[in-house]
Amino acid sequence: MAEWKNYIKEKKIMLPILLTFGILTEAMIFAVTSYVPPDNNIFFHAFAIAFIFNAIMTLNPLVQRSSYFIFTLLLVLLWWSPNYWKYVQHVFKPVEAKSNSQLINTENIVDRNSYKRNNTDHEIPNYEWKTCNLPTLKGITLPSPTIDGIYRLKQLDLIRNKKDPVILNMSELTSLAVEIPYKLETGRDFPLWFHLGVGMFNKQAEMFENRISKSYYDIVLFEYIPSLNNFYPFRVRDKLITFYRQIDSFPAPRKGDAQGIIEVFQKRSNEEFR
Repeated sequence: MAEWKNYIKEKKIMLPILLTFGILTEAMIFAVTSYVPPDNNIFFHAFAIAFIFNAIMTLNPLVQRSSYFIFTLLLVLLWWSPNYWKYVQHVFKPVEAKSNSQLINTENIVDRNSYKRNNTDHEIPNYEWKTCNLPTLKGITLPSPTIDGIYRLKQLDLIRNKKDPVILNMSELTSLAVEIPYKLETGRDFPLWFHLGVGMFNKQAEMFENRISKSYYDIVLFEYIPSLNNFYPFRVRDKLITFYRQIDSFPAPRKGDAQGIIEVFQKRSNEEFR
């Protein structure tokens, strides 16, 4: 019994054990509540690096801090390097992309840059992602069509001329609440985000359907992701198509095989219902 008490008091032993149990518990919850994208648990590997450092420090306390830095740098470059590369390749892509388009249109020239004729999943290539000058998105890269769509949205007469537009934003462009701006709906009945089965459920979906059928909102932004089953609830989109008028659409800032379209719906005028 005394040995167990000594182990519990030993920080270098108990801290990794507690963190391990915490990570495993969080991973089990994460697998149910945040299963998209499939590799979204990459950040757990940061704890693995911490454990490795802890072990090194325990075995050899004389290891210099510079060694930690070099070791971390190697892990960043090698550990899940494809995912890390996704965030930096747009810096190097523009020149290559231009040459690719020339090669694709040239007869009988096929190499590693031109073996694909087009992007079958319609993913916006990295060289078309640009930095945005909007205050809340300054320095952040977004697809050029997405940026253009945001500016078109801000220029809508209803948004420019109405003092307090009532807007429902069922998209991942959450910073629009500041950019437009509009007042967020709050209260015990309102979800924090709109992922069906995770952040909201059918009860909340029905509430939004009722409001849409009564033309409560001036503008509704709905992110339609056809390849994901009800990530944003399709039933709400069906109501929008019935009671609202779609006035615009532009790509969502997504990569991979789950491309989305942000659809802009405006409530119909009384004349349109007649």
